[in-house]
Amino acid sequence: MPNEISKFGLNPRSIVFSESVRDLARDNYDSDRREKGYYFGDLSQRKNDLLLLGDSHARMLMPSLGELLELKKWRGFHPYEKKFKTNFLAINPNTEESFLKAWHKQIKIDSDGAKAILISFRHSRSKDNYFYDPLLPDLPQVFFDNFESSILYLSSLVPKILMVAPFPESPYWGPNIGRSFFQRENWFDTSVSKYISLHQKFLNHLEKIASVNSSFEIIYPHHFLINQDAHFSYYFSGERKSVIPYYYDDDHLNKFGCKEIAQEIISGIK
Repeated sequence: MPNEISKFGLNPRSIVFSESVRDLARDNYDSDRREKGYYFGDLSQRKNDLLLLGDSHARMLMPSLGELLELKKWRGFHPYEKKFKTNFLAINPNTEESFLKAWHKQIKIDSDGAKAILISFRHSRSKDNYFYDPLLPDLPQVFFDNFESSILYLSSLVPKILMVAPFPESPYWGPNIGRSFFQRENWFDTSVSKYISLHQKFLNHLEKIASVNSSFEIIYPHHFLINQDAHFSYYFSGERKSVIPYYYDDDHLNKFGCKEIAQEIISGIK
């Protein structure tokens, strides 16, 4: 049994393991948090090279992205003003025209001179985590219409739009350990096919946009988290058989889990 695992659960005993379970939100995602949002990467730059839009599934990318941006001498910015932070793409069904105009104006300012806009947010058909039996129906058509309209506007501002597909979440991490009894079959289906079936409508919509919008590129995070059995991996083995998890809680990847995904994102920016 690896040193970091005991019968009482995960027990951090190394610097690397402690880093992997660190709550990134408590450390402002290793960024420079200011009144209007988070700055990351090369903070000496005066303009934003990358505009990051989304929720906590966007912010969890910042520690890994920040290191790569710094190497390129690029600066990233994630807006987090109270007015816009919960409707960061202006796609909520009840979005008013006045809000949409204000959002257009602010995004244009934030993306001025940027090389790309990166979008990542949680998209789940379940009440909590994707691996639960679906409780919620697919989102209404108005969501997809608003999403497509916002993507079209963003495409007019920058050369590249990078969209991160839904992240797989971890049923065997955080508060969900031992909760398989909530499932019909008393086990979690962690197969890739299950993940795709739950997100099929949204994935199809992303691919539809990519087929007609040459500036729109999809990043599939699940491609970097699959094991040889076509199921998701939630940890990797480090030195001396130590186990290093990819997640710091049940639905947020840590810096290790985001590393290859961040590299893929940067490679998509010219």
